[in-house]
Formats: sequence, structure tokens, C-alpha cells
Amino acid sequence: MVWQQGMVSFSDVFALFIPSMVNFLIPAIVMSFAVPSVSPRISSQKVEMKFGAKRVITLVLLAIATAVIFHNFLGLPPALGMMAGLPYFKF
Repeated sequence: MVWQQGMVSFSDVFALFIPSMVNFLIPAIVMSFAVPSVSPRISSQKVEMKFGAKRVITLVLLAIATAVIFHNFLGLPPALGMMAGLPYFKF
């Protein structure tokens, strides 16, 4: 959100990674003591992705890349880049 409003550049978002991880890990570690230490049953079933799953994952990543490219190189809003990425799914 701060990137979309122009408050932070795209490269500065990566500088926020370590503080974000600290803000995630400290509560996660504290909460882990409240979770019982039981293990679920191990299933012997092989899980397979449905037909087209890899294609959809690739299209989502391509749509996100389009949003970043539209913003960084063309100066357009990232929302416009995401809207431009939606037709990928139509193909």
C-alpha cells in the first residue's frame, strides 16, 4: 500500500523485510507455546495438482510482474497493471 501511494520506492520495500519478519516471528514464537504438541496422522496418499494448476500459478506471477513493470517503467498505477494482467487468464 505504501508503495502504491508513492511513499516508499519499490527498492525500499525490501528494506522493510527484516522488520516485517521480526514483527511476524516474535508473536509466532510466543503463540507456539499455546499450541498443543500433537502430530497429525501421516497420510500415504499422493497429492497431485489438478490439470492447469501450474499454468494458473504462472499466470498469477506474470500478472504481478506486469503490475510492477507498469509502475516502475511506465509510471502507471499498479492497479492498472493488475487489470492489464487479468486478460492473461482469458487466454
